[in-house]
Amino acid sequence: GNGFEDFQQKATDISDASRPIKPGEFESCLTNGVEFVEIPIAYDGLTIVVHPKNTWVKNMSVDNLKKVFLADNPAMKWSDVDPSFPDEPIDIYAPGTGSGTYDYFKEVVVGEGETAMRDDMTLNEDDNVLVNGVAGNEYAIGFFGVAYYEESKDQLKAVPIVSPDDGKEYLPSPANIETGVYKPFSRPLFIYVS
Repeated sequence: GNGFEDFQQKATDISDASRPIKPGEFESCLTNGVEFVEIPIAYDGLTIVVHPKNTWVKNMSVDNLKKVFLADNPAMKWSDVDPSFPDEPIDIYAPGTGSGTYDYFKEVVVGEGETAMRDDMTLNEDDNVLVNGVAGNEYAIGFFGVAYYEESKDQLKAVPIVSPDDGKEYLPSPANIETGVYKPFSRPLFIYVS
């Protein structure tokens, strides 16, 4: 989001993006005379992570994630997500609101309605801060790109995601991300060149 803002204002000529350009950003580019080429370069898996001592979360569906991340009546304790989970507060770590990763997660989990993401999360643009936050608290949950999980596998546990298509659970492996079965968190990455 922050990168597209600079790009549409001609402050930069190249913008890396972890989501496609939004219609409003596209319109601003047109208005400001920014012509560009969109280059898809890779696939990424937005990875939901918990502390390795978290033995109660076996997998999560989008509905489970809504209970944790939505502002409307959010789960304050793990037992609010599922009564069999510990009666302990959930500590949440997420990318900053100017991040394309935050935007993508919000679009997939919240959707296009009036509902917002909760505002009591620890937000940070530095994914390493998010990794350390989840790694330091057994009741924490967070999300970021799969590369940060891969670098920190010894400190984190990836949560298998239940696909809305087939009801099966998938981890963010390279094959699951590339083939798109890791739904809804497989996403393309782009470079936009003016």
